[in-house]
Amino acid sequence: PIHIMKAVLFDYNGVLVNDLDVHYQAYLELARRHQSKATPQQIRAILGSTPTLAKIELVAGTRNPAVTSPLLREKEDIYIELAQKGVLFPSTERVIKSISQHYRLALITNSTRRQLQVFPRELLGKFATLITYEDIQKPKPDPQSLREALKELWVTKRDACFVGDTVTDMEAAANAGVMAIG
Repeated sequence: PIHIMKAVLFDYNGVLVNDLDVHYQAYLELARRHQSKATPQQIRAILGSTPTLAKIELVAGTRNPAVTSPLLREKEDIYIELAQKGVLFPSTERVIKSISQHYRLALITNSTRRQLQVFPRELLGKFATLITYEDIQKPKPDPQSLREALKELWVTKRDACFVGDTVTDMEAAANAGVMAIG
């Protein structure tokens, strides 16, 4: 029998927005401002699949929240400033508008909610739920964010697919039992 999908879960960075280099530049600027010992090569090596906090800790040279929390906020500010020039992939708007006519959508990201400011509000409104860094205790590849999205969309893992672009995304989908596309 044919099964009809009810929801599409999207990763954000690298799927809906082309912002890997923007993140890289933001971390480099943060490291420069704070005279970090982290090298550009170390920063480049952890982009994409490493949780946000681990990247901030690399730049900070510590896990102390008194140091890392303000740095996270500063990194967000730098990212937002750099990303204002536009980071959408050319087809993102068309794809989201089209898919949202047929499926419930969720946006799942290890990025912070503030970083979503650069995403057009009209498109953000097409998502029934947003799961960000602040909403979870364990980032992808842990399945927590995908399971939370399924719960908020009132669908089962069999009723959804997850569109991602990294090994971490594919592992998260597998760990949640959701079909992965990427």
